[in-house]
Amino acid sequence: MLNFKKISVTCWVIASIIATLISGYASAGETRQTQSFDTAWRFCAGEITGAERPEYNDVSWLSVDVPHDWSIEGLAHSEAI
Repeated sequence: MLNFKKISVTCWVIASIIATLISGYASAGETRQTQSFDTAWRFCAGEITGAERPEYNDVSWLSVDVPHDWSIEGLAHSEAI
């Protein structure tokens, strides 16, 4: 009798965990947001010191659409770096 009780409790716990995971997965799909990163990109060939800072002034860089490849600008690899 004791083994049957342990098995029943174990099954109930497993079923509860599965139900919680399934309900969380379903609600996560409802709140998903899509954000486009295709606008406002700029390009400059080479190493630019300080460009990782948000306040860096990049107005002289080329405005590009993504996807973008530096070779589109006609730059040889050795010239770009």
